[in-house]
Parts: sequence; structure tokens; C-alpha cells
Amino acid sequence: MRLDKAERLGLTYEEYTLELLERGRHLQEEDAERIAEIRRARRRRRVNLSD
Repeated sequence: MRLDKAERLGLTYEEYTLELLERGRHLQEEDAERIAEIRRARRRRRVNLSD
């Protein structure tokens, strides 16, 4: 179920689960701003890993 929700939001299972564990909330489509923040962080991690 979490995987389905994560995929619908464009997040990985890990990203979705970490948000739930760290902030105690299930992300929804209405949380577009927070989802965008998570995606930006994902891109930054990719860039840092390739350095």
C-alpha cells in the first residue's frame, strides 16, 4: 500500500516511508510543496554522489 501511494506521488518507497517516520504524516496530493522539496533533495543527493 505504501509503495502504491509513493508511486502515485512520484516518490520512492524510501522517501515516502522516511517522511512518515520522521514527520508522522502520510503525504497526500495536497502536500505538493513538501513533495517538491523531497524531489529537489533527491536531485541534490544524486549530484553529490556523482562528485
